[in-house]
Amino acid sequence: KNMKIKKGEVFMFSVIAAILGWTLYKDFNFDTSTFEKPALAAVYGIALLMSVIFIVKNFVNKSSNQE
Repeated sequence: KNMKIKKGEVFMFSVIAAILGWTLYKDFNFDTSTFEKPALAAVYGIALLMSVIFIVKNFVNKSSNQE
C-alpha cells in the first residue's frame, strides 16, 4: 500500500508540533524543573510526539519513493 500524503497535512502537523512545543516550553519551570500542569503537559507531549512521528514518517517515505 502506498498512500499519498497531501502537503497540507504535513503543514498542519508542523504547525501543531510548533504550537505544542512552544506551549510545553512556556509551561516548564526551569527553576524547579517541573511543569505547572503535569497532566496537561503529558497530553501535550504525547500529541507533540505523534505529530513529529507523522512528519518524520512522511519525509522518510518521500525520500524512499524518490530512489
